[in-house]
Amino acid sequence: GAVIAGVPIGGIVRKMSKEDQRQLFADQRKAAAVDRNVLILAGTGPFERYIQAAVSNNDHPWSRIVSSRQSSKTRISPYAMLRLLGFYVGNAATLSDAAIARWDEALADSMAPLVACFGDKQTNPPAFKAAALHGIGAASMYVFRRNEFVQPGDHERWQEHMPKFPWERFMHVRLGQDFTFHLIAHWNKRLSAVRRITVR
Repeated sequence: GAVIAGVPIGGIVRKMSKEDQRQLFADQRKAAAVDRNVLILAGTGPFERYIQAAVSNNDHPWSRIVSSRQSSKTRISPYAMLRLLGFYVGNAATLSDAAIARWDEALADSMAPLVACFGDKQTNPPAFKAAALHGIGAASMYVFRRNEFVQPGDHERWQEHMPKFPWERFMHVRLGQDFTFHLIAHWNKRLSAVRRITVR
């Protein structure tokens, strides 16, 4: 604050013993990191601004999916939404500079129904665990963003077909990547060989 205001500020310098230095080093592990959701709600990038609009505007496509309150019993967190958008809009597993450069609000809007079709944390808890959401995001990326055979009716097929995924059979799955493979296998059902998605 002093630096921003251009106001001089005093400081205290204390010489530390070797024991104090060791203790300071050890105590670093006790430091609490800033919550990722807080950072998103304070961020200035296009993904963060979009999420901020979603939690503050009832007319936003994602308004019924995400909440700024981590205690929400039905809605996902801002960080979970960021991960989903990173896959679908950023077309990447991590939100790199290249992924951020791909920002497209229309794409972000079009993803909301692909998530909403699974219900919510209360009506379909298995689909809204972290690993499952990772799988949903990655599967949507492979189906819509990395698929050269996308058809006009594929969004409607996703919303009708993907909620039928048998979550109860995969309660033991703990890795998002494993959920991705299972969800893609579900998407591939009854599709012709040329239209089936292959994940490498």
